[in-house]
Amino acid sequence: MGSGTSCGGDSLSPYGYKWQCVEFIKRFHGTNNGPNRWNPNNDWAALHYAYKYYGGAAKLGLDSFPNGGTIKPKPDDIIVFDQAKSIGDIYGHIAIVTNVTETSVTIVEQNSSGTGYTTLSVDTTKPGYYVNDMGKYPVLGWLHVMKGVFILKNNFVHIFL
Repeated sequence: MGSGTSCGGDSLSPYGYKWQCVEFIKRFHGTNNGPNRWNPNNDWAALHYAYKYYGGAAKLGLDSFPNGGTIKPKPDDIIVFDQAKSIGDIYGHIAIVTNVTETSVTIVEQNSSGTGYTTLSVDTTKPGYYVNDMGKYPVLGWLHVMKGVFILKNNFVHIFL
């Protein structure tokens, strides 16, 4: 995490450098939601640094919700971590939310944990829904497919409400 060098060397997948967190997010959404179906300009390809996904959410057909806001993340949302400048990381990190409770958020990700899963605690003393940092990586917020987006997948139309 945070080296900018692929864990798979120079090996590329259709979604970017193998085993990087950004490649995982693109592959997950490409497989499950078909991001280019609602984003014909393929703006996903232009985002290489994980933390930039938060600011670029609207171009990707995603709504952004700030950490500490009133909206909780949901399973399959993208959680975005800011740069960890204190340890020299300029890339940030990004993962997929798998479970949400009042006190924790579980994520699945690539190139950070040994198991691929991490559970983050929620600070219930702060206002809103505030997910604590992942080590030196502060949580910027989470991204969700915009309401009213239609996606054709496996010959079925999925409508996000």
